[in-house]
Amino acid sequence: MFARVLHTKMGDQQIDPGTFIRENVVPRARQQQGLKKAFWLVDTKNRRGLNVALFETLEDIEANAEALRQVQQRATEATGVTFADVEIYELVAEI
Repeated sequence: MFARVLHTKMGDQQIDPGTFIRENVVPRARQQQGLKKAFWLVDTKNRRGLNVALFETLEDIEANAEALRQVQQRATEATGVTFADVEIYELVAEI
């Protein structure tokens, strides 16, 4: 299994990030090929966030690259969020 990790910086707009994510991002994420689990973490004090999405294969992550780009573009337009880094990790253990 592989993890795609996105680092974000929230925009200045007064949109609740949790509501936006639940209503706009989660429904699209559920459609991603090979997605097993995803987490969205928000640090409202420092206006940053982290998304960790677990996929069955590296190919699944690559197959969803365009869908990710579209979600990022919509989120930036709606909330001003910026995406700093996208990192890929192999999951080697879990409890």
